[in-house]
Amino acid sequence: TVHCIVPLAKLLNINAYDPDRCAELARSHLFTGKPVHPRGVGSVSFAIGHVEFDSAKLDRAYGQLLWDDRNEPGRGEIWRAKALVAIRGENMRVLYQAAHTLFEGETTHMAWQDDETRISSFVFIGRGLDKSHLQDIITQAVANNDDE
Repeated sequence: TVHCIVPLAKLLNINAYDPDRCAELARSHLFTGKPVHPRGVGSVSFAIGHVEFDSAKLDRAYGQLLWDDRNEPGRGEIWRAKALVAIRGENMRVLYQAAHTLFEGETTHMAWQDDETRISSFVFIGRGLDKSHLQDIITQAVANNDDE
């Protein structure tokens, strides 16, 4: 789809959420009092301050993490990602969001203040995530003097 334009018949009455199946899961897992998480599922978050990012480089970094690394053993699976980012030349914070292999960055209405330290925050949710690898790839998107 493009911006959620899809025939409703493709979405409605497809029995995607079977109440009997949901009730069975609730009885077997939720009432035990123990959290149910598949092995290796978790989140990774980090912040990078005092720098700005190059938007084209950040797009490539997300592409690598969501597409290229998906086929690399040991790289884990990113299911969701969110970030508020300082982009060079942009006075507003930029929101990056990802779901599985799709991502987008859009300018928010939240301006950086002149005296504010620009700190970009990243959160990744998935299975088997490697924090140092995620940080390395994202850090490669920092704008440098050659990007001006």
